[in-house]
Amino acid sequence: MTDIAASSRQPLALRVLTFWADIRGSMRALMAEAPSEGRLLFLAMLSGFVAFLANVTGLWLDPATAAIGPDELTARVAALFVGAILFRTLALYGVAGIAGLAMRAAGGCGDWQASRAAVFWSALAAAPIGFAATFAIGMSPQEGGWTPIFIQSLASVAHAVALSICLAEVHGFRRAWPVFVCVSLAAIGVVAVVGLAGRV
Repeated sequence: MTDIAASSRQPLALRVLTFWADIRGSMRALMAEAPSEGRLLFLAMLSGFVAFLANVTGLWLDPATAAIGPDELTARVAALFVGAILFRTLALYGVAGIAGLAMRAAGGCGDWQASRAAVFWSALAAAPIGFAATFAIGMSPQEGGWTPIFIQSLASVAHAVALSICLAEVHGFRRAWPVFVCVSLAAIGVVAVVGLAGRV
């Protein structure tokens, strides 16, 4: 209980950076605060803002951006902002709803707010890794190939690990690996559907 109280008093940035040292403890500390829906929405939108910064960084590091006119570049940045803050937040609410249904069907004891807290907190904790991955890809001397795919895959796996452990914690599961397997399969399924839809 002392560790949870100490964690709750830490600045948000420090809590995000130390998240990976004790993922379950970090999730417990957040739930101990009984966060309001407004606080959870703030966490979701803050993770979206970090994702927006990552996308803008990737755009800035892309050599092809030099050929884009200022009006089109402004429009792209605006679209990235709306997508990251609005549509990404809506998507996180959707993921939280689906994850909550799945976890409760599997015997989980967490409520809907706990599912949202797990999804939003893990998204914020994983966002800096996504930023670092985007920066590493942009700075990579090798264009194309497997390097960008490998780096982006590491960021995706990190997010899946964070999400799985947070969901397992709030729903009372001692083991997180079955949740990770389900999250990974769901992500692969979404990617496959999007890929097939893009070919139609």
